[in-house]
Order: sequence, then structure tokens, then C-alpha cells
Amino acid sequence: MVKYKKCFKGVKLSAKKQIEIDLTLKSLVGKKIKIISSKIGNQVGVCGELAYETANFLILSVNGSIVQILKSNVTIELDYKGKPLYMDGRFILSTLTQRIKKFK
Repeated sequence: MVKYKKCFKGVKLSAKKQIEIDLTLKSLVGKKIKIISSKIGNQVGVCGELAYETANFLILSVNGSIVQILKSNVTIELDYKGKPLYMDGRFILSTLTQRIKKFK
């Protein structure tokens, strides 16, 4: 069985999978994020700038107020090279350093 830590070197990935890996290994802080779907109804449509990211929460700055969003409950939309990209929050369910360790 191939382990993820070394398998991405020299392996051709689909464009979508490569984008997901690129975003997983980069900080999302400062990016505009919109909540597309959520298990909590009043979070759908919330749009703001990511102020801080913890292992389980996205902390968004929305019109000067802070909103905490649980990553495991949402699907987010963010801008990637001028195009909208939709990502399940469970895909980024850890801190940036933990995600980098998983892929190395």
C-alpha cells in the first residue's frame, strides 16, 4: 500500500485534486470565504474574510463582527485564480501545520 507522505512526488493528479492539495498546504487566512451549505441553517450565505483558523473552526470577519464556523458542518466557496472553488470543510479539518505533516 502506498503511503500519502511520499506518493505525490512524480504522480499525476487530476486538476481538481491538485487544486485541493495546493489549498490544503497553504494558509487560507485573508481569503474571502462564503458558506454554501451548512448543518446550521443561519450560517448559509455568510460571507467574510477569514481572520483566523483553528483545527476545528473558521473565524470569519463579517462587517466588523466575528463569526465562528465549525469546519465539519460546512461547504465553503473561495476564489482560486479568479474562479469559484467549492470545498467541504471536513477536507481542511486540522491546523495548517498538521495538514502539511500529513502530506510530507
